[in-house]
Amino acid sequence: MRKTIIIGSISVVLIMLLLPATSIADSNSAIERVEKQQEVLKIVQENISPTNWEPTCILRLLLWLRNAIIFLGILVIVNIIKGLFNISSISASK
Repeated sequence: MRKTIIIGSISVVLIMLLLPATSIADSNSAIERVEKQQEVLKIVQENISPTNWEPTCILRLLLWLRNAIIFLGILVIVNIIKGLFNISSISASK
C-alpha cells in the first residue's frame, strides 16, 4: 500500500514537471480570443437598445390573448373528458 502511494505521488510530480509551464494568457491564441470577445462585446453593447421601437404593449396583449385561448382550450378539453367519465359511470350504475 505504501509502495503504491509513493509511486503514485512520484508519478504525479513527474507529470507536473513535464507539463508546459506557460500560462494560457501568454499564448497568442488566447490574446486573439480575448480581442475577438471584446469586439463582439462592443457590437452587442451597440445593439442593445433598438433604434426602432416596436409596439410592445400590442405584442404583450397578443401574447396574453394567445395564452388565454390556450388556457380556455385546455379547460374545454378537460371538461369534455370529465363529461365522458361521468357519462360512463352513470350508465354503468343503471
